[in-house]
Amino acid sequence: MAAIKYNNPGNIRIGENWLGSITPGASSSFVEFKTLAYGIRAIFVILNTKIGKGQNTIEKIITTYAPPTENDTETYIQNVSQWTGIPRTATIFSDNYPDLKKIVKAIVRQEQGVILTDSEIEEGFNLWQNIKKKGLT
Repeated sequence: MAAIKYNNPGNIRIGENWLGSITPGASSSFVEFKTLAYGIRAIFVILNTKIGKGQNTIEKIITTYAPPTENDTETYIQNVSQWTGIPRTATIFSDNYPDLKKIVKAIVRQEQGVILTDSEIEEGFNLWQNIKKKGLT
């Protein structure tokens, strides 16, 4: 298992009350999750929300996920597109789970500099799906 600070592989900032978060977190700026799976699940939730709002390309997703005020957004977009094999302007659908998993893996690679295993991504994905089935977000 990859060592990810605060079990927050997407570097998600405090602002929402995330399922699986630890309160108070050890960080003043970033959410702390009780497990890595909850942190990965949160990235899936964010992607699903963005796609639902019409931010349905890598370019649109990353521009708001990693805004230029805090990141080299253009390089981030290029990296995610390259690592996933998905063109930056190709439409991403919320039910295309293989693409979502690739994007999550690429976001973690960009944010943390580590490559999560497929089983780690799958654990977060399954947690997201199981919680969705219960009607929670």
